[in-house]
Amino acid sequence: MRLEEGKSYSFTNVKSIVLPGGELNMILAGPDRKKYLLPMERYGEYNLGTKPEITCKVDKINCSGKVFLEPEHPYYREGESYLFMLAGGPVTDNGSGEDDHVEVRDFKGGVFSVPVSLLKGNMAADGRVRLRVERISKGKIFFAPPKTRDDLEDLEEGRTYRFRVDRIISGTDYETYYVVIDINGREHLLNTRYYSHYGFNPGSEFTGRVIRFGHDRNKTIEPDNPWYVPGEVIKVTVGSSVASETGEGFITEVFDENGFIHSLLLDTLPDTPVIRCRIVKLKKGWPVLEAMAD
Repeated sequence: MRLEEGKSYSFTNVKSIVLPGGELNMILAGPDRKKYLLPMERYGEYNLGTKPEITCKVDKINCSGKVFLEPEHPYYREGESYLFMLAGGPVTDNGSGEDDHVEVRDFKGGVFSVPVSLLKGNMAADGRVRLRVERISKGKIFFAPPKTRDDLEDLEEGRTYRFRVDRIISGTDYETYYVVIDINGREHLLNTRYYSHYGFNPGSEFTGRVIRFGHDRNKTIEPDNPWYVPGEVIKVTVGSSVASETGEGFITEVFDENGFIHSLLLDTLPDTPVIRCRIVKLKKGWPVLEAMAD
């Protein structure tokens, strides 16, 4: 196979070497069975040396056929929008135009220099500014304004999209929420109470399905579960059972192979230690199970 410019591939980390000039490089084995050098000096925060497999984009193939690789950034993706805070004081335009720059800070404390023009009309009262990552090359991030309303893609109910956790906030209801960003850079909330076991942190990415629209046209998002897929059949071990308050059936605790506990409403007491259940759907971070007849 031949690598194509602009496409991403998985490369195997072979080893690191120091070139005669003293430059530290990583040797990567590509899917085309060829070896490639990746200069490490540009990618210190990527921690590439600890990873056996590294996803890289073919950034450029020059006229002599030399391939230049760009490893996937640990936090940022090209085309996506992110929130930053002004690192200094108020921004003023001294009239020198596009060459004016200001520093902004991300959620990890990293500082970037961006043109003042990107902040105009794009900064909130609290000093936050939304910027789109236009391109990442040689470890450097190039920013652009966020998409205009005409460029935004409406999320459709029932479809799955990619989201990113931006930060965690406290709500007025004394709950805490993940603020997640969709493909358009818009914000949505996920209650941490339902999804803390997913291991989400600022910078985490996940796929999720839009399950409904709220009354205020906000989207309700159900992240894909790391352990369960709707429609699958799993085996669970039966624990304790008690009669339901209505007298119809039994509330039975069951344990799955991941160590999670679930409750089932069964018509009769189970007569085997292990039963099969179908995952009907996911709701607020947990599967809804339905016992299956043998």
